[in-house]
Amino acid sequence: MVQSDYGYVINFSLVNIDGSVFSLVDATGLTLRVQKTNQVQVNFSGAMVVVSDVGGTCSYQVAQGNFNLAGYYNAQIQVSFIGEVVTFPNIQILAVAKVPA
Repeated sequence: MVQSDYGYVINFSLVNIDGSVFSLVDATGLTLRVQKTNQVQVNFSGAMVVVSDVGGTCSYQVAQGNFNLAGYYNAQIQVSFIGEVVTFPNIQILAVAKVPA
């Protein structure tokens, strides 16, 4: 993705540790949490959309201000179910520098 661009969708496929599809059936919410690499504070978090519950796919629409700095970002997806939250950590996203026009 390009630094400071927004409005497009990032798609994710969630899998179990054995490589099988992680079911989003009965999920009550999904949240993407993102922070710049080597920083402790979360830069932003936002609600995600289930694309296919049985296929384990979801998406996030990038909002203005999400990736203002070029570089690597660490992300995690939190999937909420009644009485449980499952976290998918260690997702890395790269925002490349915007080339001046």
